[in-house]
Amino acid sequence: MRLALLSPQQVVSQLAKEPATSPFMLKVAIIAAIDPRYRRAGVAKVFIQKVSSGQSTGDIPHWQYPMLGIINVLASICTDQSRQRDVAILREVYSAYQQIFDVIVKDFHLLTPLNKLGDNRRGVVAAALSLFREDPETKRKLYELGMLRLIVHSGTGPLPPPDYLERIFQAVNMPRFVSRFNFLFKQKHIPGDALWQDLSLAMHLTRGSWLPFGPHFTQAGVPKQVLLAILRSLKGPSEHLCILFSLGEVFTQELILNSPYPMGTLADMINNTRLIEVAAEGFKMANQAPPHTQRIDDAGTFYQFFQNIGHALGCADTTGCKLHCTPAFRDAMRANVERIGITTSISLQEELGADGKYLELWTGLTRLLGITDKSIRERSAEQDEEGVSEMWFGILLQSSVPEELTEPSYYSDWKNHKHECKALLEDA
Repeated sequence: MRLALLSPQQVVSQLAKEPATSPFMLKVAIIAAIDPRYRRAGVAKVFIQKVSSGQSTGDIPHWQYPMLGIINVLASICTDQSRQRDVAILREVYSAYQQIFDVIVKDFHLLTPLNKLGDNRRGVVAAALSLFREDPETKRKLYELGMLRLIVHSGTGPLPPPDYLERIFQAVNMPRFVSRFNFLFKQKHIPGDALWQDLSLAMHLTRGSWLPFGPHFTQAGVPKQVLLAILRSLKGPSEHLCILFSLGEVFTQELILNSPYPMGTLADMINNTRLIEVAAEGFKMANQAPPHTQRIDDAGTFYQFFQNIGHALGCADTTGCKLHCTPAFRDAMRANVERIGITTSISLQEELGADGKYLELWTGLTRLLGITDKSIRERSAEQDEEGVSEMWFGILLQSSVPEELTEPSYYSDWKNHKHECKALLEDA
């Protein structure tokens, strides 16, 4: 049936007779986004009725098309800036919040498949949650226990209440939830926008509090898969790289700094993930950025991360400071920096971004780690890269390191600790 042959009122009348999964329902849901005549003729009421009175069969959600229609009605009102004119429509939709989402919560199993169908359904729910939060009264209801499951699995929603982590933790099956993250990040051809959305959710669940998600993510190896996914993204389009590295740095820093044993967590991640390799790539990308875009303290540059590493290498305050050197940490750092130090230092020297601050920090770290010509030769021999070590060591000797790099005050993020920490090692 062609919509162009019917008036908006006739469309609404026909819509009420159609099954919720019919092509006609989808056509009207789509056109509701671009033509205000349909929402003002009453399609929202029919969409709500189809969601609340229908029943899904098998693996087909009856609510997907009418839910898309509701989303398009709300979005078009926002786009047209017609909230005042369409206030009755908004009131009608917002008041149906409970009956709409009660249906979707009952069909929660239809949101969990890790495929395109699951992605589409989660996208519909995520868009609906985002639009419903525009209503202050509805927004307050979004963190009831049942709704938390939808918010977690769609990766969206308004700012949560203080106890949201504990409430989400109670609402989900944790082993299955963590396994889902690992499965997502292991995909070799995951699109950049999907990757950063999943990484954003993982970061959000660990930010500011270690418990209850941090240990589960760490024990299940989620950081390892996250960092591998970021490295794989270097081979694809560059449009999402900045945000991926930003989220990656925040995610790993949160896991480390909020851990009950930060140095043990850091050493474990250095040894068992590609953390230092990813950090070095972010460091090099930031160093190569145009001068007007360079801010060395931005997330994604890993500048703060390497500053913290430098602090830890010289800090002897084992009681008052979270980051202080341990033998396991020093050994892990030294092995990893020797492995990638050649290419990283050459790249940093070629660009000298941000007035050479990236190269200064990196070179200072190599000295604090006691990396020498001999250690480079030994590591190069292991990697079958003989002949490169002389070039690397020449770069190391020729690079000037400002005196303040070997002082605790250089690490401005640690002002509270600088009077308690011993002076950084000038040469290991």
